[in-house]
Amino acid sequence: MVEHVGAKETALFVRERLDHELVLLNQRMTWMVMSNSFLFTAFAVSLGATTGRSSAYEPVAEALVRLLPLSAIASLVSYYVSAAAGLFAMTRLHRFMKVGDDEVLSTALVGGRIQRMSGLAAPLVLPIIFLVTWVALLRLL
Repeated sequence: MVEHVGAKETALFVRERLDHELVLLNQRMTWMVMSNSFLFTAFAVSLGATTGRSSAYEPVAEALVRLLPLSAIASLVSYYVSAAAGLFAMTRLHRFMKVGDDEVLSTALVGGRIQRMSGLAAPLVLPIIFLVTWVALLRLL
């Protein structure tokens, strides 16, 4: 037999889940800003390396100038998908608090397959983005 939880305990539980989702969203945003600032810096350095004197690494520097923006755009898309999944979960939790339906709470906590995969977009896709970028650059050496 499942013990019935009161409205106060349920509200506290949902509040904790919302706080958890906010922390995850803030972590995603911090990581996105940091990684893109690094990519902007690398892009600027690569631009400087392609002007002026000729060197053996000039083709690599030129490839970096082309690949870094593509890598950054792909990473931003994966961040956006991941953040959207978190916002969707938060919306469902807010909806539960409004209607009080246990089924809404269940779907908010577990989410559907698409929501779960979307939430994992950044950690699953980013390594592939960087792997492809590095392999493409190494082929030029």
